[in-house]
Formats: sequence, C-alpha cells, structure tokens
Amino acid sequence: FRNLHIGNTVGAEVNTAWSNELGMTGFGLDVNRVSLQSNNLGDRNRNVVSFFAEHRFQLLNRQLDITPGILFNYFSDFDANFLPGVDVGLQVTNNLKLHGNIGYTYRVPTFTDLYYEDRANIGNENLQPEAALTYELGLRYQKRDFLIQASGFSRQGTDLIDWTKAID
Repeated sequence: FRNLHIGNTVGAEVNTAWSNELGMTGFGLDVNRVSLQSNNLGDRNRNVVSFFAEHRFQLLNRQLDITPGILFNYFSDFDANFLPGVDVGLQVTNNLKLHGNIGYTYRVPTFTDLYYEDRANIGNENLQPEAALTYELGLRYQKRDFLIQASGFSRQGTDLIDWTKAID
C-alpha cells in the first residue's frame, strides 16, 4: 500500500532561568505549527503552544533539591490542559544520589492514529488524547569515571492509544 506524505513543522522556543535567594526559577515557551499533505491521511494542520514554569528549591546545604513545575499545553484540535509535576533529589553521600519524580503526562493522537487507512488498518478520527500519571524512583552512584544507576518507573494511563486487530 503506497502512502506519499509531505510534512512540515515550523516553530520557535524560548527558555530562561535565573537564580534567586530561594533557588532557581525557569520559564519556557514553545510554539509550532505542524502541517501534512498526504494521499492517505489528507491535508492536516495542528497548532501547538506549550508554556512551562518551574522552581528548584535547594535545602539542607544543597543536599536536597525539590523542583515543582507546571506545563500548559494547547493543541488547536484538542482541549488545553495543565500538567503538574515535581522532581526530588537527595544527595546521600558525595557519590550517591537518590532521585524521584511524579507528574501528569498527555499525548494527543497523531494524524496516523486518527486518519490512516489501508487494507488491514483503519484509524479512528474520534480518538481522544491519552493521559497518565507517572512515577519514578532511582539511585545514582558516580565516582570519577565510574557511573551506575538504576530506576523504577510506573505509568498509570487512561484512554491509551494503541492499534489492535478485531477478532472475528
């Protein structure tokens, strides 16, 4: 099955951060336009705006850092949303660091998820974005050029997007 696509993304991103008595504050803005011309998926466009704000607190003589943040996402073909999260790090020794995070994630369907069609697959133009709450906990050991790290990760999702085959 033959598919011919021409896709373009045009965008701009600006980030800034500054230190203050309470730690470090960061902001960022990303704006882009995605366009697609396809013999299978049709002519599609999507505008995306993302804005984030975060602040890193350093406590206990810089042994503990806590970084809460929030991301605002706007997709022209889906609802806007806010995605909060927090990162935490604890320097246990000079070489050993414990880290963890928790946050919400969001993924909009791709144009392929929505509109693709061939003899064996059919997209679903009624798909909604998937959402998830993610957790991670890890440990990092570094001494000179030696580094070892391990992390555990969990993702609890809703409205997950996946391709399946119908059972006859």
